[in-house]
This record gives sequence, structure tokens and C-alpha cells, in this order.
Amino acid sequence: MPHHYSEEEKQALEDIQLGSSAPIILDPEIERLAKDLSNIHGTVRITKESSGIHFYLACPTCLETYGSDELFKMHLALNVEKYVASGNPFVGMCMKESDKFSILDLLAMPRLDERGYEHKPAVVHKKEVDEKYLEPDARGNMVPKSPGTVVPVYSLPPEHQARQYLESRRFDVESLTEQFGITYCEQERDDMFYRKLSKGFRATPQGRIVFYIIQDGVVRGWQARILEMERDGYIWYWHPYKKQWTAVLQVMPEGKPKPLAGYEDWDPAKYVLAHGCARNECLMGYDAAVEYRKHTGENWCGLVEGPLDAGRCGAPVMSTMGKFFSATQALLVQKAGFSRVVYIADADAAGEQGKKYIHKQFSALQMEDRLTIINPPPEHKDIGEMQDRKTAREYIMTNL
Repeated sequence: MPHHYSEEEKQALEDIQLGSSAPIILDPEIERLAKDLSNIHGTVRITKESSGIHFYLACPTCLETYGSDELFKMHLALNVEKYVASGNPFVGMCMKESDKFSILDLLAMPRLDERGYEHKPAVVHKKEVDEKYLEPDARGNMVPKSPGTVVPVYSLPPEHQARQYLESRRFDVESLTEQFGITYCEQERDDMFYRKLSKGFRATPQGRIVFYIIQDGVVRGWQARILEMERDGYIWYWHPYKKQWTAVLQVMPEGKPKPLAGYEDWDPAKYVLAHGCARNECLMGYDAAVEYRKHTGENWCGLVEGPLDAGRCGAPVMSTMGKFFSATQALLVQKAGFSRVVYIADADAAGEQGKKYIHKQFSALQMEDRLTIINPPPEHKDIGEMQDRKTAREYIMTNL
């Protein structure tokens, strides 16, 4: 039986949109998991981080090694959103000992009192984003810090790497600017930490194309897309510090590309998310979708996973910025008043999971009759792979 949100729950979800320091409203599945883990491991602290919802609880290994102080230090971190989105239970790691844990194993353990410790189940919400990640915008809203020094992509010369990347994939710079306000990050901030990668690369917005999350006129965050291209049998990435195309992978006749020497652990995120951005409380392209409806009178919208998937289609298609689809995102669609919604899933296992999430959230708001779920054409893994905007939009309209 689907969960239907009460008017009080809907109001609480709307309140989330007012700022990053609002209370965390959990998807019912995540809320149940927090309670189940608390019944076994005591206090569960919930935080909202750049990579999604995390739980912190007492690490079983640290309890045995260091004693009951661990009940307060809670070194075990669980990336719960990753677990819910992918189904992979191995998302737990001890921040002290680096031991890895499966959520399924944690749920099968004896209660704390059966292990000789005081047992006080509690679920605690950490309500505020760390202020070091935020800054005031021109209107005084506390928003995630900017990526650094940026320039509009449309102002770059044709030979610039950002334009080369977009045009090699047949994206129109002007329309992406209207939809997402895209820029190119020339210089990262010096007050942020960027994870190290192979050969001097970092998970930085520098040297990437920045897509902005503009919602109700407020920039609620951004994602920065890495630049890559295939040429001469290799896959090249733009090096943010050497400022040159760098061969990283060799294209193989069959199977996955082979990492070159020094890149054996190459696993960069395609998108870097602004620290402090509440991704699952936003839809990228939201304001552009609302403006499209006002301008055209067409009362439909689309939902896809990635920014460039949405960019392939243009407004009023929006990016969910991941497979997971939250109750707050569904409420945004309801708030905007779109009468028809098409969700274009990726053609993979995670895409199938995404279909379940979006159907669940629309059902909870009793909006399932507005929702149409489709797959991309059989020859493509996602709609972003389609050759141009015209064919992508024609495909959507045929299935709407």
C-alpha cells in the first residue's frame, strides 16, 4: 500500500525548500532503516552531505576495541542514499579503523544490551549544513559557495576545450545557457578541499563546465562536468592544472577501456557537486521549465537523471541529478502545477530502480495519473546519447 502524505507532511516538505538549515525530511524507506538500525545499535545521527543522506552510529569494531566511548563518538558512516539508489549494501565504513560494513550485516547483529552496553535507541537529525560551505547571495540567502572564478561558456572562443567538448557532442551552447546558465571554471577556490586523483588530477570544478541549480530565482548549488574526448584510440581528459588534454585510457576493440600506466585506479566523478548542496531537494532546470510553461502554454515537464540528458532535450525537461528521486522533488513538480510528467529512465539496472522511486513518490502525492515512464530508444543507454535536441524532443512527444 503506497504511503500518502498528509497535509502536515506536505507542508513540512515545502518548508525544506526555504533554506539549507531546515529539518531533514526523510523518504519513508530511509526513515524505517534509521529506526531499525537504532533499535540494534543505539543512537543514529542523520546528516545531509554533498553525496546525500548519511547515517552515523557506533562502530561494532571500535566498541570492542575502545569500549563504550564509541557510543558517543560514532565512527561508522553509512552512505544511505547510495544504498537506497543502488541496492548495494556495502556502503558502511569506519572513519577510525577503515573497516567496511554491510547494512545487511548491521541489521543482523545483536542489540547493544545483548553485547553488554547500555542501549538507548534514538534517531537524531543534524539540521544544519556546515556554514563553511555556504555564503550569502545578493539577496541574503545562504547558498553553497561558488565554484571559483568562472566565465560564461558562450563568451569562450570556438577552439576552447569547453566549447570543443559540447560541440563534439552536438550540444547548443546558447540553449544550455538559457536552461542552466552554464559557465567554465577557470580557477578553483582556495578555501575548499578537492579530493586527489591520479597523476595530479583532483575532484575540482576547475577545468570543468558548471551547471547551475536555479530554483525560484535562487542558485541552490551547481554541478561541474569533467571534459573528456575519444581520439586516436585513446580517451583523453582535460587536466585542470596542466591545462592540456591528457590520455588516460586506451580504447580496446572489445570490453572496457584499459587504464594507462599510473591510472589503474582511475575513477573520477563525471560531476562534482557543490559542497552544502541539498541535491535531493532540488531539480536542475526547474526555473527554465516553469518559464517554458508560461511562455508556451504547454503544461508538461520531463525528468531525467543527468544535466546533459536534460540539456539534450531542453526545457521543460529537468535533471534529478541521480537515480534517487525524493519526496521533496515530487512536491516541486506538484507545486509548479505540471499536469503531465514524463520520466525517461536510463537503460540499466539503476534506471529500473529509479522507475520504482519516482512511481512511489508520485503515488504518495496521489499524482500517479500524471506520470508516464518511458525508456530511451533501444540503441541508446540514455536520452543524452541521442544525436540532437530535435530527435530527442520528438521521441518524448511521441511517448508523452
